[in-house]
Amino acid sequence: MKHCSKGFTLLEVLIVVALIGVVVSLAIGSMGGLLANSRAKSNARDLMSNLNQAKTASIKNKKDCLVVLTYTAGANKGGAVACFDTNGDDSCVDADDQMIFNFELDGRSSVKLENVDFADNKFEFNSRGISNLASPSKIKFSNDSGYEISIEVSPVGRIKIN
Repeated sequence: MKHCSKGFTLLEVLIVVALIGVVVSLAIGSMGGLLANSRAKSNARDLMSNLNQAKTASIKNKKDCLVVLTYTAGANKGGAVACFDTNGDDSCVDADDQMIFNFELDGRSSVKLENVDFADNKFEFNSRGISNLASPSKIKFSNDSGYEISIEVSPVGRIKIN
């Protein structure tokens, strides 16, 4: 008499479940690094978009636009503001300064300013969209896993992500 078995044994099911658990745990481990990288990229893209908005506003309104970088080194906080500095005090805090954007870092990426051309962490776009920087300057975003992405602002006003 033939014994015909249909289905899986308990041992086969347990082995498959264990393999699925191992694959899922490996996938979750690598997702954490991807999420951290994504946050740094997101911060960089958001700031680049805001810088382009400031450049466009300076051209459209035929006025110089002041950009002030407010990052606190090593504190994973800060941001940037841009305005038409109507009273000429090199700040965007007065009521008569017309704000263009106020960008705040999400607190999950650290930021470094590279290049001395960001004098007092400030620069301007003139009425033609050209920056007052003497050489390309970078705003660098990084995370704890060592991933880095930077925004470069050139003297001619080009803004790009590296």
